[in-house]
Order: sequence, then structure tokens, then C-alpha cells
Amino acid sequence: MKKNDSQFIADWSNTRKKGLFRFMLSSGLVFSVIMILFNIIWESFETSFGEVISDKMTLIRALIWIGAGLLVYAPLFWFISESRYRKLTGENTSGK
Repeated sequence: MKKNDSQFIADWSNTRKKGLFRFMLSSGLVFSVIMILFNIIWESFETSFGEVISDKMTLIRALIWIGAGLLVYAPLFWFISESRYRKLTGENTSGK
């Protein structure tokens, strides 16, 4: 087993103890904030920063990114990490 695999197992063990809901809040919101900031910066190239911040579409996009982070990104990342964890540890969910 590689060193980074051992580190992943240790880190993911701690993360999974905290649970999916807490993971969704932390990872999903971090992803959302990064995407919202990227969106604001991108839009600022075409219009002034003040206009971007006061625009209704910025709020709508922010809400969409928050939903995407919480409902798509975090559960998908959880599933991928759980699969990798089970593969590395030999943990079987079928109960056999």
C-alpha cells in the first residue's frame, strides 16, 4: 500500500465518523463559495464589481451554486471517497 493510500484511509476514517451531513455542509459549501467567487470575478471582467454584486442574477447564481455544492458535489465526492476507502480496506457492504 502506498503512503498516500494510508494517509487517505486515516483521513477518510475521521471524515466518515463525522457523517455525510456534516461532510455535505463543509465540503459542499467550500465548493460553492469557490464557484461563487469565480463567477463574480469572471463577471467583473465585463462589468464593474459593484454592478455584479448588486445584480439579481448574481444572487440567483449563488443560490444555484450552493444547491449544486450541497446536493451534487458533496454526495458525489462522498460516494467516490467511500468506494476508494472500501477498496483499500477490503471493507464489504454486502455483509458477506
